[in-house]
Amino acid sequence: MNSLGRISRRGMLKGLVAGGLALVGGVGCGMAREQQLGQTTPEPIKKWSYQTKGFIDSSPTVINGIVYVGSTDGSLYALEAASGRRHWSYETGNNITGGSITSSPTVANDIVYVGTIAGSLYALDAASGRRHWSYRAGSYIQTRPAVVNGIVYVGSEDGSLYALDAASGRKHWSYRTESSIGGFLRSSPAVVNGIVYAGSVDGKVYALDATSGRKQWSSRIGSYILSSPTVVNGIVYVGSEDGSLYALDAASGRKQWSYQTGYYVASSPTVVNEVVYVGSDDHSLYAIALPRTTP
Repeated sequence: MNSLGRISRRGMLKGLVAGGLALVGGVGCGMAREQQLGQTTPEPIKKWSYQTKGFIDSSPTVINGIVYVGSTDGSLYALEAASGRRHWSYETGNNITGGSITSSPTVANDIVYVGTIAGSLYALDAASGRRHWSYRAGSYIQTRPAVVNGIVYVGSEDGSLYALDAASGRKHWSYRTESSIGGFLRSSPAVVNGIVYAGSVDGKVYALDATSGRKQWSSRIGSYILSSPTVVNGIVYVGSEDGSLYALDAASGRKQWSYQTGYYVASSPTVVNEVVYVGSDDHSLYAIALPRTTP
């Protein structure tokens, strides 16, 4: 089965660690269970809901009491976190014109950045929804933009990673992946210590200089990469459609180790307390202890 037919990465599963309790699943583990003797499980209570005219594959971003989320109806919504009341909405288009939003918004310096299926990146005023600028790439933008030091980094399914001025939308540089058959970018970039890391459908992880776009290294890791990389303590963690989680040296791209699951890994890893949490399409959530280095 080819997972590229999915319009989105189905919401990039994140491992959750809260209050010292880890929810862990794995092959042969069945459903993860929390057993607390003498306690009853409280029922969740819906605080509010807001209905759009399309699917919501975009992950919400909450900042300063406002929830920002995109819909396939072509609009970005700003809703009051307390009540769900619409603060504003901005229409980028619709399913016919390609305005559907499956990209997850990023908010930085009072500006909301979000991409569309039409291939446009929008910069909207976080308070009013007024458009500051938009930039048209060559194909779908389904990745979450990263904003660092006044630059917006975002990948497109035209096979390019773009670096745009956050205030004006002016292009600083773009880097096209090396695949002759099209290295779609559905992996959201991570920017750490002046390097931009992103995975591609061509099966490679790329490390690019954040200022110039010059390639530092690329590393092939098996198969399509829909997972977004996580960089912690000099290691890049990323999943692949070959079913493995990979750990790469952030400076060189050299593989440190890999862990095989039972199916595609489109989930993006979370690393907490020397444990990597990642989901797999084998229906399991894995908690993988980092290998101990010998002195």
